[in-house]
Order: sequence, then C-alpha cells, then structure tokens
Amino acid sequence: MEGVVPGWSVKDLVWHCGYWADYVGDVLERMSAGQPEPPEQDWEALNRMVAEDGKGKSWDEVIVAAERGRDRARAALLAMTDVTDAAASEFTDETVDHYQEHTAEIVAFAAAG
Repeated sequence: MEGVVPGWSVKDLVWHCGYWADYVGDVLERMSAGQPEPPEQDWEALNRMVAEDGKGKSWDEVIVAAERGRDRARAALLAMTDVTDAAASEFTDETVDHYQEHTAEIVAFAAAG
C-alpha cells in the first residue's frame, strides 16, 4: 500500500527502519570491539539506495530483516559492558527516535484505512 511516506509503501517504511536498526547494531558491535565507526557518508544517498533495495523484497523478507535488525541492535546494546553516552545516543537515534520520526506518517496511513 502506498501513502505512508510519499513514494513509499508500508513495506518500504518497515524496511527503512529495519535497515537502520541493523546498522546501529553494527555500530554498537564496533564500539564494543574498539573498532572505528563506519565512515561518514551521504546519508540521503544511502537512504535512497536502501529504499530502492527494499522495493525488490517481499513483505516476508522485509519483516524477517526488520526483526533481525531490531534484535541485533538490542543484543548489541545489552552486550555492552559500558554503555557510553555515545552508544546510548546511537541506539536511541536509530531506533526510538527514528520510529517517532515516522509516527505521523504511520498514523496518517492507519487513519486512511
């Protein structure tokens, strides 16, 4: 179904949020291992690439990947022996805050029935 974010379906939004949850899982794992964070990127270009990649996936593939991403992020945070402010911020930015960022679109879609 179209309409959550202009040009995106609900599936696209779930894929997007799942991708970023998985991404932050990777970042937290790197932090725990003392490895550098991934380099800065053109985040808008990456978002476009992620959105395009998700369009070729089935709903089931998207749900499995989103759950895996969420689980990875949570596990990485819980595995940290010292959750720094930077780690907490990374986690919150790409999960809780990110979901809230899209709440209005989800509510509008749900209201449209």
